[in-house]
Amino acid sequence: MNSYSKTKNNRNPILNIKTNTCSYNVQTIGDPHLGRTSRTGVSSSKFGIRENLVLKDFERLLNPSIELDIDFIVIMGDLFDKFIVKPSVVDSAVTLIEQAIILNPSIVYFVIPGNHDLSKDKTKVSSYYLFQKIFETDNESENSNLNLHILYTDPMFYKVDSELLFYFDSYDPFHKEEKEFNFIEDRFKELVKEGTTLVSFGHWDNPKNDFADYLPSNPILKYSSMIVSGHIHTPEKFIKDKIEYIYTGSIQPYSHAEDPENTFYLTILYTELEKCLADLEDPLDSFSNLNIRVNCYPGYLISRPFECLSLIYNNVIEIPKEITDDLEVIEVDSNKITDFTSLYLYKLKYEYDIQEDLLLKINTFLKDSSEDVSFTLDQE
Repeated sequence: MNSYSKTKNNRNPILNIKTNTCSYNVQTIGDPHLGRTSRTGVSSSKFGIRENLVLKDFERLLNPSIELDIDFIVIMGDLFDKFIVKPSVVDSAVTLIEQAIILNPSIVYFVIPGNHDLSKDKTKVSSYYLFQKIFETDNESENSNLNLHILYTDPMFYKVDSELLFYFDSYDPFHKEEKEFNFIEDRFKELVKEGTTLVSFGHWDNPKNDFADYLPSNPILKYSSMIVSGHIHTPEKFIKDKIEYIYTGSIQPYSHAEDPENTFYLTILYTELEKCLADLEDPLDSFSNLNIRVNCYPGYLISRPFECLSLIYNNVIEIPKEITDDLEVIEVDSNKITDFTSLYLYKLKYEYDIQEDLLLKINTFLKDSSEDVSFTLDQE
């Protein structure tokens, strides 16, 4: 009887797949989104830090320690953040993967495309296509011994042993009709014999989502014992219709909603933040690896400087009464201004001693802006 288990219930899980006679470890790498830039709430002095953290994680996962005894590594789609990324990003991906397959000759590597890597516009050439062609050329050389499989438009079967078969699905931006998968079902019938376990890898929506529009095709569902997918950035596992589903999550969380464990993103009430800053001996280093979102009232400004990857103010709380009671309405161009603007200019004028001519310019900017404005302080 085949059994499955995961070493960790988090993102980028290692899958331990057991057959009657063997056991294999598969390191998954969730959507890397290489080339993604972090700018919202990020001071200019910290540009590139988050991007480098992603690259370091990518390199680490490509080169697992010997103790983990990894047999296969699968990059689960969305290698790149956009259809076209900078050439330097493609070069980094090629270099890191080339180094990994040389350093780890016993590991078989697979790369599948995701929705960010492909497009319905066939006239355009993607960065993923260029990436794939670079390795395709290398594989054609006489001295090539790359233990690497990169999918582009065609799916792929990989026979692990007489009892275990892998299927790798190539993301289809056109969402082909079921009838076009008949040829795949014929291959399933041919390869999935009695006693053979099929594990399918792809870049699918979650079937529990009512709005899912890209799901494993019927042949995949019919023959698979386990479905492993990228695309969904929050890791999850569940059983549906006797199939074990494992969503690997993205390589790192890329938003507050994707990070319930507060690994990189922390949402904190302004009063709690102020208490933390007051209690900490060195606030400048306490949040240095976190993206901070402060739930606060309009016009709130942090009392002490501290280091973080990014800082945004989330104005979801009413202005405390003790502040509004003392709030003076400032006359600018004979117009009474809003509570938000009044409070903000009040702080600038009376607490930061900003000159009147600059206050006028700020007020004009706030009144003319049609969007919510987030203020970011560059902490020196």
